[in-house]
Amino acid sequence: MNDFFASLLNLGGMAPGESFTFARPLPPWAWASVVVAALVLAGWSYWRLAGSQTPRVILALLRAAVLTLLVFLLAGPQYVRQNERVERDWVAVLVDRSGSMQTPDAAAPGSPRETRAAVAQQAVRNADPAWAAIAERSNLLWLGFDSSVFDLPVAAGKRSPDLDQEKAAGAATNLSAAIEQTLRRLAARPVSGVVVISDGRSVSPPSRALIKRLQGEQIPVFSVPIGRDVAPPDFSIGRIESPKSVFVNDIVPVSAEINLSSPDALEPREAQVELVDAQGNVVDRQRARLAPAADGQASARVTLTTTPGEAGVRNWTLRLVPEGEDLAPENNQSPVRFEAVDRQIRVLYLDGYPRWEYRYLKNLFLREKSIRASATLLAADRRFIQEGTEPLASIPSSREEWARYDVIVIGDVRSELFSAEQLANLREHVASRGAGLLWIAGANATPGTWGSSPLGDLLPMQTSSEQRSPLSVFKSPVTVQRAPAAERLGLLNLGETPRDGWPASLADPARGWTKLWWAQNIDPGSLKPTAEPIAFAVPEPSEETSSAADAIGRPLVITMRFGAGRVVYVGTDETWRWRYARGEPLPERFWLPIVRLLARESLSRADTPAILEVAPQRASTARPVRLAVRILDQRLLENQPTSIAATITQTDQRDATPLSISLTPELGQGGVFSSTWVPGAPGTYRVDAADSSLGGTTLSAVVDVFAPDDERRSPQTDHPTLAALAQQTGGQLITPENLSSLPQLLPNRQLRISDAPEVRTLWDSPAALAALVLLLVLEWVGRRLIRLV
Repeated sequence: MNDFFASLLNLGGMAPGESFTFARPLPPWAWASVVVAALVLAGWSYWRLAGSQTPRVILALLRAAVLTLLVFLLAGPQYVRQNERVERDWVAVLVDRSGSMQTPDAAAPGSPRETRAAVAQQAVRNADPAWAAIAERSNLLWLGFDSSVFDLPVAAGKRSPDLDQEKAAGAATNLSAAIEQTLRRLAARPVSGVVVISDGRSVSPPSRALIKRLQGEQIPVFSVPIGRDVAPPDFSIGRIESPKSVFVNDIVPVSAEINLSSPDALEPREAQVELVDAQGNVVDRQRARLAPAADGQASARVTLTTTPGEAGVRNWTLRLVPEGEDLAPENNQSPVRFEAVDRQIRVLYLDGYPRWEYRYLKNLFLREKSIRASATLLAADRRFIQEGTEPLASIPSSREEWARYDVIVIGDVRSELFSAEQLANLREHVASRGAGLLWIAGANATPGTWGSSPLGDLLPMQTSSEQRSPLSVFKSPVTVQRAPAAERLGLLNLGETPRDGWPASLADPARGWTKLWWAQNIDPGSLKPTAEPIAFAVPEPSEETSSAADAIGRPLVITMRFGAGRVVYVGTDETWRWRYARGEPLPERFWLPIVRLLARESLSRADTPAILEVAPQRASTARPVRLAVRILDQRLLENQPTSIAATITQTDQRDATPLSISLTPELGQGGVFSSTWVPGAPGTYRVDAADSSLGGTTLSAVVDVFAPDDERRSPQTDHPTLAALAQQTGGQLITPENLSSLPQLLPNRQLRISDAPEVRTLWDSPAALAALVLLLVLEWVGRRLIRLV
């Protein structure tokens, strides 16, 4: 149809596929009736007119044609073209980009291992023909996911993204959230399927509601599991405890938690733990044996020791060497840092009378070159007998006088011999400056007279304010056994070497000299929540010690943190009896490490105008961290600072912008400025407090922030979750090698959509008007010719 006739019939722009119809269609019999009626009416109108018959018949036919044409136009003739289009379906491909994909376990046992990310990259690259086949009929949406989804760019001319395994570094995987976000992006679109390429590790597996939604929308999930189904065990180093500062020739304990994750095997595994110096030399090693429980998890704590002979900072490494395969070797080492200080420990020993324990300890302090001690006996009339290497003019009273000592030893002396100011300042010295307090129990005054004194909070057991008598004592001799906490703290290693630990002979009452004939019977239920026994008293079997609890032992040596300092309570004064066995070594190995432990905390606070406290030093994201500056120099407080400025910098990230924070005075705590910081991302942060109010002193501390859901701490695969997801949604589990079969498995979800038809009417077209006018003109001309007008 050319343009002229198309314009006449009002059909411009119509494409092939039109159909002719009426807006008000009539049945065939109606049309026949219309034609007959038009002929009858036209014939009747010309029947009685004068003139020849032939012209009148022709005019009647013209009039019948006009009438029929009018009815034809009134019926609404039109051309209609049906509009129909095909909407392509979508295939979403989710590729795991979390840190667990960096685990090098994707190979058969004994073969060179590749990371899971590398295997996923190779599988996607090998399936390029399959992606091309899918792209011919469907839209491909490539997404990466860890805790959320993000786009994976596809280069021009490519069908799949170039997966860079270095980018697989997400701290956690949330498979359920990833699929939900994908469905939101594809809302109201036909989805042929979702392909998940992952190791299955997820902090949140697909929920029941998500499974129901996938089933309801008939969206199958095709899972491609990456990694070995039976993964090797994973050894890792957990929490490490070690002192920040020590004295030269201290026995420095480095206590580490060794974790084993082995969900697929329950056999015991062993690993060697090594403490390595900066030159790579092994300083100490211990063997850890871990037996997984029913859930495949196990942990053990080992304590390694070293004795620094020179002053200086040690930047060492704790290294884990497992036997056999290990899933993630990168979590098998951790840094250890401490500083050794070469100076004497300053000790003040106060006792009430010259008992045997006092005589021994006084002489021990005199001959120990690493200790500078003042030993004093206090009488009831407040006179004192002075002994030791350092002269003592008077009992310390002020905070400055107490600050001269790292450790204060209180024996069996009554609390009434001290003023309330003396004890309050001693309490503050322990809490703020990190001094150590060593209690040595006695039959007369300790701890009975101290419960209601300002030092009552520094006793590791509960005592009533009315209690004035000593604790009850065992009626029979006791022997001493070391508690597990002592090994972690590096205490009570009375053997020839620290590794020998507690000699078995000391627990044998048959030897005689091992018995302590006086020891306090401390109820375990009376210990304060933060108190921890490091040695137990085990009485000889008798009627009073028939219970199972007594067979295990009662707390005898107890330690407790108090503020910045530490307290140790010894519930006996008869360790001097051990000298009957081998002379001095056993008592020395008992007392000296305790004194050194108590003195360590004061090292980081000695001769400093202020200290920076961070709690906790190993924190998780979205959890508050308390930052506090405690001013120790009264001269700085006299300037009355209103705040202290601090900065927080992430040290393991380049070009990190420091965060400024203001520490404000803490109510009820004179000289303490604090604030709260909530870390938003894992990493290593350095906190610096460099304010003019600190007198030019810069305080620093390090905070290690980790993600609580960091899946790299347990990087085993979870293929059953992927298999269940595929089975429940009508999909399939496809191995990486068979990914090319995916086009045949995907259902066709294309949609044929019919839009409103395109209508072109003919009754109002120029051709219709022209035909009507033409018929009328012909009839009028005919009437003129036969003189009927």
